[in-house]
Amino acid sequence: HPDAMYKMGLLMIYAKRSQESISEGESFIRESANNGNLNAQYELALIYLRGSESFSLDGEEALRWLIKAADKGHVLAINKLGYLYSVGTSDKKVKINLEEAIRYWEIAAKAGYPESQYNLAMLYLDKAVELWEKSSSKGFKKSKYMLNLMKSTNK
Repeated sequence: HPDAMYKMGLLMIYAKRSQESISEGESFIRESANNGNLNAQYELALIYLRGSESFSLDGEEALRWLIKAADKGHVLAINKLGYLYSVGTSDKKVKINLEEAIRYWEIAAKAGYPESQYNLAMLYLDKAVELWEKSSSKGFKKSKYMLNLMKSTNK
């Protein structure tokens, strides 16, 4: 059963009894993911993102598993896709793509996921500051006011 395999895999990985146990746990996770368990697909993507003795770091493979889980509505996978596209992967197989990051974070934010809501707010705030600085430099007083307000609250 995929759910039981997923849970056994987690137990073997995070109990960290031995490298052999971790490798076997990762195999259980992969088998469960292949059998359609969304949590296992998400976990397998994380394994590929960090790499291990059994699984080489592989951003493309991580992306593939995240998309599989996200397409079925797994909100953690949707949020992680936003993150992945916001920073790229260390193996350079997934490039930074802020449009995609925003697209995935918006989906997760609409589903009520707080981390995605926060990430979007930070992106929008950065853009707001940039626009306030531009309009303030042209003498627009409301923008100067907002910049001063932000500076005074950051002290």
